[in-house]
Amino acid sequence: MKMLTIIFRASLEDEMQMLLGGLGITTYTLIRGIAGSGEAGKVSGSRDKRDHNNLLTIALDEGPMTRLAEAVKALHSRLDEENPRVKVPLKAFMQPCELVV
Repeated sequence: MKMLTIIFRASLEDEMQMLLGGLGITTYTLIRGIAGSGEAGKVSGSRDKRDHNNLLTIALDEGPMTRLAEAVKALHSRLDEENPRVKVPLKAFMQPCELVV
């Protein structure tokens, strides 16, 4: 089992929800209103969708996780092609995941 942590600008939430739905993924944790600073700029965590990030964590077995990771990469590539002058406000990190309870 693996866990994917995705941090993305709140303005991308609808696209992330469609991506998950298209893959049949219904189990995840979404935390809205995250502040921080990174390659795509600084966000304060305000209620304005342009000024906060969301954090999504998803634990899946290897096969579904591979499909999800590829879909997230494809989304990132598409967003980068649509606006190459701006850093895409989307990062994903994968780590091993062991079910404890």
